[in-house]
Amino acid sequence: EAAAWRISPRCQKLIKADGGPMGSSDPFFTITPSLNESKLLYRSEVYTKNLNPTFKPCILNASDIGGSKGRFVVTVWDSDPDGANDRLGSFETTLHELVAFGPFQYPLYKDKVASDFGKGKSGGAFCIDLMEPVDASSLPPPPMGFWITTEIKNLKRQDGPLSKADPWFAVLTTGVSGSRPASLAKKLGWRDRQTGYKSEVYKKTLNPKFKKFPLMLPQVNNNMDAIFWIVVYDYESDGDHQVVGIVELTLRKLSLGPFHYPIAINGNADKSAGAFHVTGLVPITEPQGLENVLNTDPVSPAPRLKPRGEKVPKMDAGTIGSCYTCFNLSEHLSRP
Repeated sequence: EAAAWRISPRCQKLIKADGGPMGSSDPFFTITPSLNESKLLYRSEVYTKNLNPTFKPCILNASDIGGSKGRFVVTVWDSDPDGANDRLGSFETTLHELVAFGPFQYPLYKDKVASDFGKGKSGGAFCIDLMEPVDASSLPPPPMGFWITTEIKNLKRQDGPLSKADPWFAVLTTGVSGSRPASLAKKLGWRDRQTGYKSEVYKKTLNPKFKKFPLMLPQVNNNMDAIFWIVVYDYESDGDHQVVGIVELTLRKLSLGPFHYPIAINGNADKSAGAFHVTGLVPITEPQGLENVLNTDPVSPAPRLKPRGEKVPKMDAGTIGSCYTCFNLSEHLSRP
C-alpha cells in the first residue's frame, strides 16, 4: 500500500450556515486523527459564499494516522470573521476505506461523527473524486522555521464602551507535544514555559498590524506538533497587563498557510475576543541572521540591566506621600 495519497475533494449541497433566504456558507475542511482531534493534519483553503466548493487536492501520509487502517475525521466548517468557526458536519473513515470505495459521497453529520449512513440529517456531502498514490520520499522535509506576519481584527474593547485597546502579544512555548493545561492560569503560570517572542505595543487600536517575527523549530523541541500559545494582552503602564485571550497553535497548523484564529477568552475558543490573523508565512531554510533565535541560551553570561519603575504606589500616608524603592533579583527554580 502507498505511504501517502493525494486526495481530490469537494462538497455538495452544504447547509446554509448564515441565516436568511439568501444565506450561504464559507466552507473549509480539516483532517485530524480520530484518537487526537487536537492534532491538525490538514486544513483547506476557505471558499466564501459557496455551498458546492471544489477544494485543492491534499496529501495525507498514512504514518500520520497510524497506517492505512488508522481512523481519521474530516470536518467541514463555516468560516467566521472572529475565528470562532461553526462546524457544518463531520465523518470518520480510513485511507483503506477511501481507496476501496473509490469516488464517493460521504454524509456530514453535525451532531455526531459516524462512518455509517442513515444516522440523521446530513449537513451536505463530502465527495472524494480521486485518490492517487504518492511517493512519500518525494515530499519536502519541514523547514527550520517560519517568518510570520500577523494582525488582529475586531479586537474587543478593553477600557470601556467608547475606548479601544493597547494590544501586544507574546509567544509562549514549552516544547511539550499534546500538552493541554486545564486552565488559562496553568497555561500562563507554568514555570517551564519560555517566552519565544514579544511583539511591539500598539496604542488605541482594535486592528493592529504587527511586525513579522521568526519562530524556529528548535524553539518547540524540533516537534511540529508541540503546542505553543500566542497570548494577547492589553498594555497597562503600571505593568499589570491584562490578558485579552489566547491562541493555541502548533507549527504544523501554521505550516498549512494563512488563516484567522479565535482569540479565546479564558481559553474557551467558543468565546472570541477577536481574530488573530496569520497573513504571511515564509519558510526559513537558512539560519543566517537568526543565530540568537536558534541558540537555546542566547543571553550573555553577564547582561547589563537598566531598570526603572512606573506608577509605583505611595507607601507613605498622606496626599503627598511617596516611597523609597528598591528591587532584588532571585533565582526562579523550574518545577521537577
